[in-house]
Amino acid sequence: MRKTICIVHFNTPKLAEACVRSIRKQGFEGRVVIFENSRSWVTREGEKIEAQPYPIAETTGKKAKKRMGVGDVEIIDNSKGQLVDFDAELAKYKKDKDQGYSKGCNFGSVKHMLSVEWLLQNMEEPFVLADSDILLKAPIDDMFDETVTAIGMTDGGMNVYGIARLLPFLCFINAPECRRLGIHYFDPDRAWALLSGKKLYGKHYDTGASFNEDLKQCPQAKVRHIDINARMVHMGSGSWLWKHKTDEWLAANAWLWQESPSRVALCAIARQENRYVCEWLDYYQSIGVAKVFLYDNYHGDEERLADVVQPYVESGFVELIDVGNRYRMQCRAYEECYAKHSREYGWIMFFDIDEFLRFEGKNIEEFMKRYKTGDALMVNWRTMTDTGLVHYDPRPVQERFTGIMPNDVCIKYPWPENLHIKCMVRGGLGAIKFGNNPHNPVSPTLHCIDAHGEPTPQKAFSKKIIHNTIWLDHYWTKTAEEWVNVKLSRGYHGDTHYTNMIKSQSDRNFFGVNERTPEKEQILSALIFSNPKTQKIMEHIAKTPQGNDQWRLEAETGWLLKSKLSGKTYKTIDTRDLKRWEVVEDPDFVKPEPKKAEESKPKTAKRTNRKGK
Repeated sequence: MRKTICIVHFNTPKLAEACVRSIRKQGFEGRVVIFENSRSWVTREGEKIEAQPYPIAETTGKKAKKRMGVGDVEIIDNSKGQLVDFDAELAKYKKDKDQGYSKGCNFGSVKHMLSVEWLLQNMEEPFVLADSDILLKAPIDDMFDETVTAIGMTDGGMNVYGIARLLPFLCFINAPECRRLGIHYFDPDRAWALLSGKKLYGKHYDTGASFNEDLKQCPQAKVRHIDINARMVHMGSGSWLWKHKTDEWLAANAWLWQESPSRVALCAIARQENRYVCEWLDYYQSIGVAKVFLYDNYHGDEERLADVVQPYVESGFVELIDVGNRYRMQCRAYEECYAKHSREYGWIMFFDIDEFLRFEGKNIEEFMKRYKTGDALMVNWRTMTDTGLVHYDPRPVQERFTGIMPNDVCIKYPWPENLHIKCMVRGGLGAIKFGNNPHNPVSPTLHCIDAHGEPTPQKAFSKKIIHNTIWLDHYWTKTAEEWVNVKLSRGYHGDTHYTNMIKSQSDRNFFGVNERTPEKEQILSALIFSNPKTQKIMEHIAKTPQGNDQWRLEAETGWLLKSKLSGKTYKTIDTRDLKRWEVVEDPDFVKPEPKKAEESKPKTAKRTNRKGK
């Protein structure tokens, strides 16, 4: 079946051009036909609107390919009523008294119906009907199906009369089958604009409603319902009246129709990663990443990334953003970065410092050109083991750790750990949200694909593990020594609560990835229980766990809690960072004078009665 998209056009050349560009951008290589109706008209206020025809002279040949991107556009010219004489057709019916607006708007719907009816009766092949003011955001090849009569989305809430119609913004019409079954798109007996504006409840309709009614009344008709909102965005009915909004709408949705930037950027948030960050930056620079947005999430007096990444900042490769001493920042940093920079890059990757992207090729910008569709690319982990090492040494992590964890290993969940994904998001999507999950963005309209370009759910886990196209080598645990030191440096302090947590995580996570040996167990145990950070960090303080890693700290009488950052003092504070606080004496506290010993009184003889009793 030859794949054809038909666009009914009236005075919206900018929108129609963007529509065609979006169709080509989604990989559609079939036939695009425009039914051209543009003509001058007079508004209710008497203003003459000059015709704005689609640029017919530039729709074929080299100019068209330069203008449209891929392939030509065919024009069916009805601008002078050569095929459908609207004036003659509408003269057959009694018009609403409100000639100006009705002729421009309500009768505009009738003109649209008459145009689609012409296409239905004259097209040799089935076609997808599209409005000129839509932009595709997902492929629609699956909408071409000769086994059905129509495919689309029914809606009954477009106006106060609850008209049920097959939405004309994007729907499939099997024209040969409709002709065989006697199904029409236009029915004057149901058009309320042709019935003197009579409010015949349930009988009058807007474009697409008569077609839907005919489909329902034909037992042989087969209709497949789909959610067209997942495939397109729509400017709105009457867009030809809203010329002042056209540029604004097209600019807001430029990512759907304009050529996307090819550059690839990387966003990450780091804490206590100074030892590893330079190797990570060098690697991503070597594969062609254009820019790294690096958020430094240090806490308290921890070391800063600026101390080691300054050369990368000076060269322009890294933009360092200070978000120190702010909690639960990862997802917020991702969302902020995307909102600020998404229009500058074709893709933005959201990876950690222990994740190294591998792919077929040497340049990530060139590699990503193979993904013509999809809003977010989900990339699987390939978890690396400690390769039998137990202590840190200064060699690169990529050199030290070459062992690969088997794909059937389950650690935290009853499914394999390598089903985890991290994401790359196409630029220009507007705002995105990660919620509480840094693995992938969440949006009801986001079209996610896997490494093979197939649709995949918006989840932190994929349906299958793919390690042969593009994936992430995840250097999660490194050695036993590094595992515990990283945990301790990120705030897992040494009271019993945190010590037991690290030990529990080591048993489950570290030895879930790596082979358990007595030497590693001894190293882990020694580090956990002998590290200075596992000792009691403050005296004269009552610590009460509040949940979610938060503590209530209360100073004993005569003492105060002092912030190492601001220098301010408090009696009681809620915090997640115990290292931020120290204990100082309360200068206003007046110690009570010690009680003087009472002077001893001389003992007196016990009185007795006269009888000596």
